Amino acid sequence: MDTKILSQPLEGFCGQACIALLKNISVEDVVRHTKCGENKMSGKKLFQALDLYDIKRAEKMKYTKGKDVELPQCCILSEHGHFLLYYKGTFYDNIRGAFTEYDFSKLVAYSEINI
Repeated sequence: MDTKILSQPLEGFCGQACIALLKNISVEDVVRHTKCGENKMSGKKLFQALDLYDIKRAEKMKYTKGKDVELPQCCILSEHGHFLLYYKGTFYDNIRGAFTEYDFSKLVAYSEINI
């Protein structure tokens, strides 16, 4: 996973950044390939983009209602209007960077990624 992707100006490209991290490609490539620009990545479009890149995922999001949960090894987290990636104990966020502590009260749902 190339975390240098997170050093780009990425505000408004959270879902695209998650896919870029999973595929080790640039956010610009994801935007170009999905035709999904700034602030345009909904949950439905995120699932379509994961399928487009052949990234194996759970069929549906698991809703947590802000409760602490044990996350799978790899998943995309959904906050209110924002996505971030979790992989092996580290959270990757296009705005906050990489970190290991997370406030689960912000978590709305997650989708397991099978890599």
